[in-house]
Amino acid sequence: MPRSITDIATRHQVLLERFKSGKVRDYQKIAKGFERDLIAKASKLNVNSLDELTKKELNSLISYSTELNKKYQKAIVNDLEKDLGKLAKDDANFERDTIGSFVKGATVNSAANIAYAKALTSPISATGDLLQPFVKNWSRTRINQVNGVIRKGYKEGQTLSQMTQAIRGTRANNFKDGLTSLQTRQAQAVIRTAVQHVSATARLQTWEQNSDIITAYKWRATLDGRTTQQCRSLDGLEFEMGKGPMPPIHINCRSTFVFVTDPKLGLDELDDEGTRSSLKGEVSAKSTYYDWLKTQPRGFQEQAIGVQRTKWLNDGKLTAKEFAKLNLDKNFKPLTLEQMKAKRSSIISNKYGTKKPTPKIKPPQAVTDLLSKLSAERAVRASEPIASSLGDSAIIATQAEKIMKGARVNTNDKAILSANANFQKASIKLDEIYAEYEKFDRKAKRNIAFAQQRRELAIKYNEFRKEVIKLEAIRDAEIKKVSDATKELDRKLKAEIFKKRHNLKLNDLSITGTGRGGKLTPYQSKAISETRGLLEGVLGAGNLQSINQAGRLTKVVFTTKRKIRGKTFRAHYVNSQNTVFARTNTDVSTLLHEFMHSLEYANPEVSKRSKAFLAKRGKGQRPKQLSKITGNKNYDFEEIAYEDKWVEKGGEAYMGKVYDRASTELLTMGVERMLKSPAEFFLRDKEYFDFILETLNL
Repeated sequence: MPRSITDIATRHQVLLERFKSGKVRDYQKIAKGFERDLIAKASKLNVNSLDELTKKELNSLISYSTELNKKYQKAIVNDLEKDLGKLAKDDANFERDTIGSFVKGATVNSAANIAYAKALTSPISATGDLLQPFVKNWSRTRINQVNGVIRKGYKEGQTLSQMTQAIRGTRANNFKDGLTSLQTRQAQAVIRTAVQHVSATARLQTWEQNSDIITAYKWRATLDGRTTQQCRSLDGLEFEMGKGPMPPIHINCRSTFVFVTDPKLGLDELDDEGTRSSLKGEVSAKSTYYDWLKTQPRGFQEQAIGVQRTKWLNDGKLTAKEFAKLNLDKNFKPLTLEQMKAKRSSIISNKYGTKKPTPKIKPPQAVTDLLSKLSAERAVRASEPIASSLGDSAIIATQAEKIMKGARVNTNDKAILSANANFQKASIKLDEIYAEYEKFDRKAKRNIAFAQQRRELAIKYNEFRKEVIKLEAIRDAEIKKVSDATKELDRKLKAEIFKKRHNLKLNDLSITGTGRGGKLTPYQSKAISETRGLLEGVLGAGNLQSINQAGRLTKVVFTTKRKIRGKTFRAHYVNSQNTVFARTNTDVSTLLHEFMHSLEYANPEVSKRSKAFLAKRGKGQRPKQLSKITGNKNYDFEEIAYEDKWVEKGGEAYMGKVYDRASTELLTMGVERMLKSPAEFFLRDKEYFDFILETLNL
C-alpha cells in the first residue's frame, strides 16, 4: 500500500494523462480521414486556382466541406462521449476502492451510476460551460476554420496546392504551420480538459456519497516546468466539500485533489501537509514530478515513462534538466480506457510486475501432486453432509432474517431505476432544446423573428433545466435512502453477529510492537483491543475455548518489514509458532482475519466443515493459480483456488484458496465480510453467510 493518498492520486493522474494522449491519438486518426477526403474532393474540381470557381461551385465546395466535417466530427465526439461515460463510472469505482483501502470496516458507497450525469450538468471550472456545449462549440469552430481557409483561398486566388498546404502545412516546417496542426492543438485542449472534468467530477461525487467519511479535500498540483502559477498557488490547500475550486481550473489543467477523512476516524496520518509521502521516504510537498517519480516503485516508473527511460532515470542518465524536456502528454505512451482500467489495481495495491516476458515454467511436482490429490478428495468431501448447528447460530440467524425482512438495500431498487430513467429522459430533452436553440444562433443576428424564437427557447431551456435538476435531486434522494438503509441494517446485524453471549475471554497474548523497546504503539494497542473484543463476540463459547485449550493463538508480532524473500510482506498466521505476524499499521479487519486462522487448527470440526463447504462450492471445478484468476502476479506459483462465483457474489477470488493443511480462507474472509457489510453479504451470498454463522458458533 502506498503510504499516502497523494501517491495514489498522483499515480492515477499519470494514467489519466496517458488516457488523454490515447484519446488525442484517436482524434488524429479520424481527423486524418477528413483531411484526405477534403483534399481529394478539391483535386477533382478541374481548376488551377480557386478563383476560377463560380459562386455556385464555391458554395458547393463549402457545403461539401461542412457536411464532411460534421460527419467526421460526429464520429470523434461520439467516440469521446462513449469513453467519457465509461471513465466516469470507472473513476467513481476506483475512488470507492481507494477510500475502502484506507478506511477499513466502513461501507463505502460508489457514485458510478450518477457520475457521468453529474459531469454533464456541472459547469467545467475552466470555462463555465457545460460539457456537451463545450464540445459542440469546438465542433462548430472546426467547421468555420476549414471553410475560412477555402474562402480565403478563393479571395486570394490561391492554387489548389497552396490551399492544401494551408490545411496540411508545409514539409519545411514539419507540417506544424497548417490548419490541421492548429486543430490538433485545439482538440488536445478540449479532450484533455473534458477528461479532467469528468474524472474530477466522478471522484468528487464519490466523496459526497460518503460524506460521513469524507469531509474535505486538498489540492495537489503536478509540479513541473509547465505548472501554471494558478495551480501552483493552490497546491496543498484544503477546502470544505462544495466550497472550493475543482480541477480543471484552466484549459489543459493536470492538477488533482485528494480526500480528507473525518477527524473522528483518526486517519490524519494518511496525508501530511508538509511532505509528499513516497514508498522510499518523505519527499517535500513542493517537490517536482521528477523528484517524486524517482521515489516510486520501478514497475510504476515503467508504466509512466517506459522501460528504457526508467533505466536511464535509475542509472542517473536522465537528469532533471533532460526530464524537463519531456512532455507528459506527448512523449509518454497513450493508453486506451481498458488498458488504464487494467492498471488501476496496481495503484492501490502497490504491486507492480515488470515488462520482461515471463518464461513458461513447468509446475513443480508438489503442485501437480496437490492438484491430483485434491481432485481425488473433492468428490468425497462434496458428498459429506454439513452438520446442522443449533444454539446461538440459530438465534442469530433468526434475528438476521427478521432484520433483513423487507429490507430495501438493493441499488437496483425499482424506485431508483424509475427516478434515474426520469432524470435521463429529461436530460436528453434538455439537450434537444439546446440543439434547437443553437440553430437560431447565427440566423437571429439577421432576422427579428428568429431572434424572438431564440429568446423563447432560451427561457424554455432555463425553465426545463430547473426540472432536470429537480429530477436529479429526486434520484439522488432515492439512492441516499438505500445507502442510509444499508448502513442502518449493517449496524443492527453487526450488533447481533458480534454480540458476546458467554463469559469466556481469549487467553493473554505475548505481543511485540514496533514502538521503542518492542512496546505497542497507541494504534497497535487500540487495534489489538478491538480485535480481541470482536473475536470474543463473534465466536461461540466452544470455539473460543478450543483456541484457549489448544494454545493455538499465543503471540502477535508487529514488524516494520516490507518484504519477505523478495515478496511484499503480507500479514499471516504461522501455525507451528501459534503466532500472527502483522505490519506496523495492520488494520483491525486484517488482524481479525489472521486471528481466525487459529480456529481451524484448534477445532478439527471447524476445519472439516470448512473443507466440505469449499469442496461443495468447487464441485466440478479444477483449482487454478490465483495469479491467473486475479491477474495479480504477487501470488506465488503454488497458490491455487476454486474460482467459483466468489467475486460475482460480492466477495474475492481468495476465498476459494486451497491448502493441503487444515486451514482455508472461508472463515477468515467471511468474517471480514461480516465486519464490512453483513447486509450486503446476506443479500449477495446467503449460502456462505449462513455457513459462517453456523461454523462460528459451534
